[in-house]
Amino acid sequence: MTRKFNCVKAVISAVVLMSLAGWVYRVSAADWSDILKRVKSEQARFKNEIKDMVWVQEAKMTTPQGEMVQEMKLQRKGDKFRWETKMQGPNLPGGMENVIIYDGKDTWMISSFMGKKKLSGGKEKEYQAQRDWWDQVSEKASIVGSEAVSGRDCYVVEVKDPQNAPFTKIWVDKKSLNLIKGETKNPQGETSLWIYSDFRKIKGDLEMPYKMEMFLNGKLSSTSVVKSVEINKGLADDLFDPGKVQVKGIDIQKMMKGMPMPPAE
Repeated sequence: MTRKFNCVKAVISAVVLMSLAGWVYRVSAADWSDILKRVKSEQARFKNEIKDMVWVQEAKMTTPQGEMVQEMKLQRKGDKFRWETKMQGPNLPGGMENVIIYDGKDTWMISSFMGKKKLSGGKEKEYQAQRDWWDQVSEKASIVGSEAVSGRDCYVVEVKDPQNAPFTKIWVDKKSLNLIKGETKNPQGETSLWIYSDFRKIKGDLEMPYKMEMFLNGKLSSTSVVKSVEINKGLADDLFDPGKVQVKGIDIQKMMKGMPMPPAE
């Protein structure tokens, strides 16, 4: 069960990054420090132009119990965000719902499985850090080479302080500065890899990836595809109020009945 929910969390994290990976414009600098400054400058301009944004995605994950499907909706307004997921799959009778909200001050999780709680103890920083990768990769990172990924010539950037960043290594498009690929290695020696593709323009030169693939130790574990994107729709502030969120509960007894029992000793 723990591994399954860790997988779900990784997919949520990756999809949030997927939706943010393309929010950069063209530059020609070859120095990482300069590139990072330019990216941050363009992000400030982006936030002035895009008041709010809604995108809908679908993710399919491969688990030992079978395929799981997530319908996902992310809504952003300024610094606030609301991330909704509905999961269907083996051992989840009736499905499971999960909502993560950042209300501008605190990060909340409202779940069919665990109810509502304010995240703390560093967990709230995990979700906030995943929102804007350029704010988590410091100027101490360095360009260690070049590599073509999905037909795009990329800088290969080694992250010097991975404990504070969502990746240990990133591949950044030299022309657009889109995040094309990200790699993370955990203390257990597992390697997670995210590849972003099918970039489409959503406003002017701004583009974002419509597809994200996640690999665990070289094996495809999930694929996420964007279904729709809307901008500047005038989202209501109530959407980001955790007190006004309701999710459907989960039938624990039915879920446990569907789980395989460990062999008798």
